[in-house]
Amino acid sequence: MRLPGPARLSCTVAIALVLLAGCGGTDKEAPLLTRSSSDASQQVQTYFRGVAATVTGQQEHGKQVGLGPAPCEGRAGETATDDRYYIQGTYDLPFTADRDQHTVFQTLHDTWKAQGYEFTEPLNKLPSGDWTLTARNPTDGYKISVTGYDHILRLLIFSPCYQPPAV
Repeated sequence: MRLPGPARLSCTVAIALVLLAGCGGTDKEAPLLTRSSSDASQQVQTYFRGVAATVTGQQEHGKQVGLGPAPCEGRAGETATDDRYYIQGTYDLPFTADRDQHTVFQTLHDTWKAQGYEFTEPLNKLPSGDWTLTARNPTDGYKISVTGYDHILRLLIFSPCYQPPAV
């Protein structure tokens, strides 16, 4: 049985919340990189364009559902009270009906593996028959979580936590 659209979206949000646990921590001892939110947002969009090119052959394919900053969270879910933030981008990426969803996910898996990404959640088939995959680029800490819905991929792309530049 397939979940209706809103229930599938709720599942995606639940997955995102699990992924964010421990996103950057609130440990003031660990130094954070300094980066503007606009630069981090551009990097999130670059990751989306890379996935779109891998899946559809076009970088500007798909729909941005949301993109913006949020306060970092600690390991226990506490919200940072200073200016530390991460960027989350949410995108829908359709792919052609002649492509099998598992094949699309296997292509993403193989591409990311070749690029040295770490798989934080392995390629997984959901009870609905759809697929999920979550990877992290160890060179910059960005995470990409992909969940399939028929012939649409829902991407959640997270930056690591950053400290904004001093003004």
